[in-house]
Amino acid sequence: MTISTPPVSSTGESSAEAIAMRGLAGFYVADCSATWVQIVDSLAENVLAAEGRSLVRLLKAGGFKLLRHPGWRLLLPQKAPQLPLTIPADFIVKGNNDKWIAFDLKRGWVARKLASRELYQREMWIRSIPEVAAISPPILRWDPDEMVFWEVYQPGRPAAVHDLDEGIKVLKRLWPRLAAVYKVRTSCERLETPELRKDPPLEYVVREAGLESSWRRLEGQPVNQGLVHGDLKHLNVLVQADAIWVIDWGEQFFIGPPLFDVLYFLYWHSRSYTPETVVGRAFASADWLREPLPESLQPSAVEASLAVFAREMVDRIKEEGTRKRSLKKLVRFLKTAGGRLRELADA
Repeated sequence: MTISTPPVSSTGESSAEAIAMRGLAGFYVADCSATWVQIVDSLAENVLAAEGRSLVRLLKAGGFKLLRHPGWRLLLPQKAPQLPLTIPADFIVKGNNDKWIAFDLKRGWVARKLASRELYQREMWIRSIPEVAAISPPILRWDPDEMVFWEVYQPGRPAAVHDLDEGIKVLKRLWPRLAAVYKVRTSCERLETPELRKDPPLEYVVREAGLESSWRRLEGQPVNQGLVHGDLKHLNVLVQADAIWVIDWGEQFFIGPPLFDVLYFLYWHSRSYTPETVVGRAFASADWLREPLPESLQPSAVEASLAVFAREMVDRIKEEGTRKRSLKKLVRFLKTAGGRLRELADA
């Protein structure tokens, strides 16, 4: 798909004319019936793909079916978003800290404003790597002054959490690409292993998941690590008929053990399936893991991947407000995945 660079004047403002919009609470949509239907359908795809509960998904689908009638847009006040640049867009979402994303569906591009200089520089660095660019929407333009970048709009849909067959196929197709990204920046350094007694939620997960002995072995020991996405959830994986794209690289990537992204992606499927079903289906054989990255199934890599995944997930659960149910769910997944991965590593 060939897209021209977004038109920008010498002052940094888009030369396109402003589009009349309606908006409320940070959401803005072009005041057009056809655009309203297109946006509602796109939102429905994203929301329903991330919903693992069948009854709730059915109810949400009914709600979106009702909402797609263009007359609903008239309930929103006519309002133009206050942005530092004049961005021609059909749909704009404004977040906290002056962060926003604007979609121009007619021209086929997306503009993203990042919240800080650090995040902008991280995004520029990670997207400059050829192995990352190969599975990411193409970049059209960077604007370091405004911390905005434009990329090609990919009209795919997210991988569905409730479709395990699709999820495993997507993961197996992505894994050779993710292994190539991992190899871009590798190290053999000590893991950060927080003192468990000072972190009760993490101590609970490590103990109940049977990771205490491996946690102790990893303390102070160098571990092979590489570049991982860090947030490979289904909403960040766009599926098309003949391609798969990975988005949102900049915020969460880090140098970590090789199986972190695999564990994270599979964990999302436990919203719809038991960990035993997810792990059993994904790790029925080790060939798809071992061939692109043989070191991923070394015993030390497996233990490090489980430990770092446990640490990161506990931190993210705490950010949302520590919930015992979420921690128990994480424990069950770790026990199941750990048991199977250790079998594969020993084979």
